[in-house]
Amino acid sequence: MRKVAIVATSFRMPGTSPAQFWDDLLAGRDLVTEVDPSRWDSAAYLHPSKAHPGTAYTFAAGSIGDVKGFDAGFFAISPREAALMDPQQRLLLEMSWETFENAGIRPSTVRGSRTGVYIGIATVEEIDTHNILQASLLAMRRAVEGLRMQPHLCLIDGNQKPGLPCVEVTVVDGDARCPSIAAASVIAKVARDRAMAELAALYPLYGLENHKGYGTPEHARALTLHGPCPIHRRLFKPIRERSYAEDVVGGGDRDVW
Repeated sequence: MRKVAIVATSFRMPGTSPAQFWDDLLAGRDLVTEVDPSRWDSAAYLHPSKAHPGTAYTFAAGSIGDVKGFDAGFFAISPREAALMDPQQRLLLEMSWETFENAGIRPSTVRGSRTGVYIGIATVEEIDTHNILQASLLAMRRAVEGLRMQPHLCLIDGNQKPGLPCVEVTVVDGDARCPSIAAASVIAKVARDRAMAELAALYPLYGLENHKGYGTPEHARALTLHGPCPIHRRLFKPIRERSYAEDVVGGGDRDVW
């Protein structure tokens, strides 16, 4: 196995800074606080029951502070486009640039080097045919096959190997334990959010640009009024049984419909 040197990092943690984080870690400080009251009135939405619709049973939050302080012009992005970007997309740009700065590397010098990013996608039909796990493994294989230079080793988030033409190492909870897997997760989400924005233009009745396909009350209302469209997973239980509202109450916003 080849040795790897980590020459720089950049990160955001709640309630601390890169300079302060190590001291906070050694001291065992709890960095979780409450949702900033400027975002919404906690008292108006607080309810002790998880199942109560339209409310939250806790407002504990790991806040990283002002995510709106983004210099769009620095990244040659218009203010309008910046306002439509997911905050994670803006943070990814900032931290990517910070990492190069911390390493003393000019970003332009990596152009043409052995550095690459590729994203694989599985279709709705493939998910319904093979199930979400097998479709995810298929997308992983496509992502690796799309690289111009094949890797010697791949880290896989989870405990299933997709069958790649290289050494495969599975890492359970990889996005929390491995920086490279965490970065890949963010890239995948950014790509998916952009795809949802494009699909929203084709299917404007569903608010895809807002909920990004997750099981939110807005999404449930749209499905109740208009039924599923071609990009919905027809064999997914809430879609198959048309139990949209019940799934939202049960915490369905964690799933993609």
